[in-house]
Amino acid sequence: MNKKRVDFDHSGYITGYEIGLSPTKFIKLIESQSYRLYESVWKNQTYHIFLFDEYDSVFSENNMICPMNQKDDAYLIIQFVEPTALGVTFYTSEEKKIALIKGLISANPELYPLSYLMQPDFELIEDK
Repeated sequence: MNKKRVDFDHSGYITGYEIGLSPTKFIKLIESQSYRLYESVWKNQTYHIFLFDEYDSVFSENNMICPMNQKDDAYLIIQFVEPTALGVTFYTSEEKKIALIKGLISANPELYPLSYLMQPDFELIEDK
């Protein structure tokens, strides 16, 4: 299973996103150029959309766009999955889904600078 960690600031914005992938999966995502940046106009404002997964997985009709806070300047593209699909088990009386972050939509270049989004800082670290 992939290990993930997301850090948020006090306003609800993502400040860090770490994901543990197998080297094979990571290289597949890099080779297929899955980490892409798009520019779009939405609600009369320019937004940048950064993909964290393959195009079809991000722009699936089953995914949701969720605001990070009430400022209407940053959103997450979320896919909800059954825990069992990821090898996670909860108590049977609890109905929970796990949210996978598939993309980031931002109209605030100060928060998420284009220079960083265009050349993200990837680190490939082998488990010991």
